[in-house]
Amino acid sequence: MISATGTAKVVTLARTDPVFARLRAEAEEAVGKEPDIAGFLFSAILNQDSLEAAVVHRLAARLGHQAFPSDLIEQAYFEAIAADPAIPEAFRADIAAVVDGFGAAAATATFHAAKPGLWIEPGRGIICVREDVGRHNALDKVIGALTRAGIDCGEGYLVITSRASY
Repeated sequence: MISATGTAKVVTLARTDPVFARLRAEAEEAVGKEPDIAGFLFSAILNQDSLEAAVVHRLAARLGHQAFPSDLIEQAYFEAIAADPAIPEAFRADIAAVVDGFGAAAATATFHAAKPGLWIEPGRGIICVREDVGRHNALDKVIGALTRAGIDCGEGYLVITSRASY
């Protein structure tokens, strides 16, 4: 459960980083409702000091391999973040854009029922969203919509859901 100290930390954090504060608050609430995933939530979010640390920790945990260990991945990401302050801003902007675009689906845990494909351009946010029950179909729809609209695909990036198997 949330301690008085934890609550104070979230309130203070909300003033300085509302995106991470919301993420922490939702993780703390989920720990109470879903104790089976508490360990994951503590490791991925609640034991992290910042949104950057949480994102880097999760990416490194997923991408780490004996040929390229997670601690090296973390180091590379933290060096990139230190060198370019736009990266943390992009984390927050992208998370906010996804929550704004898929708020109802995310709130009801149906985000992956229809697989979204999103085209995002730095500084402009989400430019195109297409959904389908298949990830590849959503990707095809985004590419088709961008092509029909004459949008230059060199200035942004595509986000789709996926699953990883080892």
